[in-house]
Amino acid sequence: MINISLSKVTENEKDIFYNLNQLFAYDFSELNKMDIDDNGLYQQLKDVDEYYTKDNYSSFLIKVEGKLAGLAVIKFMDEEGVNYLRHFFIMRKYRRLKIGERVTNMIFDMFPGKWRVSQFDFNEPAICFWRKIIGRYTEGNYVETRRPDDKGIKQEFFSKDMQYN
Repeated sequence: MINISLSKVTENEKDIFYNLNQLFAYDFSELNKMDIDDNGLYQQLKDVDEYYTKDNYSSFLIKVEGKLAGLAVIKFMDEEGVNYLRHFFIMRKYRRLKIGERVTNMIFDMFPGKWRVSQFDFNEPAICFWRKIIGRYTEGNYVETRRPDDKGIKQEFFSKDMQYN
């Protein structure tokens, strides 16, 4: 079986995290049509530093067989009592190997409670992916509705240990 690990992003790894975010932005640009700037970079998200410095975030580097393969960012939304999977990225090399499914299952189990995952309407591959992954994880026990900004959909569900309580 392929060895997959998650390691929490530290201040010392912020350059690695920024670089993976650039790959994420490049991958996403096919769908959102974002351009690079005059320095050849995609604009960093305004709150990217919070992803590894604020207590309400948990950000992870994803490794496969010890090699960097992606990232995941979870935001804890205390006011709603929800774990929100804010960003999730697996490099193309590691897709279609069930890496994404294994990683998301690890993450969902790591943070018990209520979960939310959302996608933009234009990101049809992500919508298909998340419906399949969440459907398998919850055995179809999730709710899908429109996002409050009406730019896409969201799925809400409980981690496995909470599903039947």
